[in-house]
Amino acid sequence: MADDIILETELEQFAAPQYRGPDPESAEGKKAWDDTKRKALETLIDGKLVQQQAVELKLTVTPDEVDRAVTQVKEQNKLDDST
Repeated sequence: MADDIILETELEQFAAPQYRGPDPESAEGKKAWDDTKRKALETLIDGKLVQQQAVELKLTVTPDEVDRAVTQVKEQNKLDDST
């Protein structure tokens, strides 16, 4: 879909929590920040492509399927709603 865009601000908001490098104002930090943003952009693009493929294949998920998946993850990780 040609109208699926990823804004620079969206990319930076997605990448920021993943950044663990030096001060982005330094040369080394700028390179590390750019690398983090590049990897984040690849992840965002992959997500958009998966969404597009799901639409093309008319794949849907019901609320019951989501609830079952959440319950399964909770059970596998020994979590309950208080955690």
